[in-house]
Amino acid sequence: MVEKLDNPVMFRGAYYMRTLVAGHEIFGERKYLDAAIAFADKLLLKQTPAGYWPTGYKAIYFADTGSAIALFIALDRYVDPERRQKYLDAVRRHVTAIETDGFINPSGGIGAGWQNFEEGIASKKVAKEYTVGSVLCGGDTFTWMYTKTGEEKYRRIARDALNWVLGTMAEDGRIPYIFEGEGTDPAKKGDYKTTICSGSGSRTTTRPTSAKG
Repeated sequence: MVEKLDNPVMFRGAYYMRTLVAGHEIFGERKYLDAAIAFADKLLLKQTPAGYWPTGYKAIYFADTGSAIALFIALDRYVDPERRQKYLDAVRRHVTAIETDGFINPSGGIGAGWQNFEEGIASKKVAKEYTVGSVLCGGDTFTWMYTKTGEEKYRRIARDALNWVLGTMAEDGRIPYIFEGEGTDPAKKGDYKTTICSGSGSRTTTRPTSAKG
């Protein structure tokens, strides 16, 4: 817990802390919950005035910030009203920045984020639809905002993002990993020579299996 509390890559640390929240639920260990809350407190302090979070790897991708924000979601039922409000305010600033900066595409898919973040400045915008960001940010984060606020626009954004992801599905059920800059294109779904597919946790180009393969 001590090691992960200071993990410089925010989503990796948050994954671990969400596991501790589950550990608290299963085993009743208060120290697990306290560690997760302390990590969430640090996340609150790291949010930029623009509403984004430095990720720890010189870019800001909404898939990874969405993973970290999921810690606020996991902790929401366990913290005091003041912290609960801080979580909501922070996530509202984040999704407002995503909307204002044009990362919600007409298709419903959510853009990837910013390829560069240095000295507090985000640059190199990647606004085209990104598969993982559309799920972890568009689906998870905006759905939570709807459950917390009842604002219809958050439900619509979440639904449209997930509908876009499902719309990319190939006939065999695989969902292509679409990320601008890596040569992937939703129009090429089903062509596994040019489409990167997700599902196993890896991001490798899948090719037809040969007799020698």
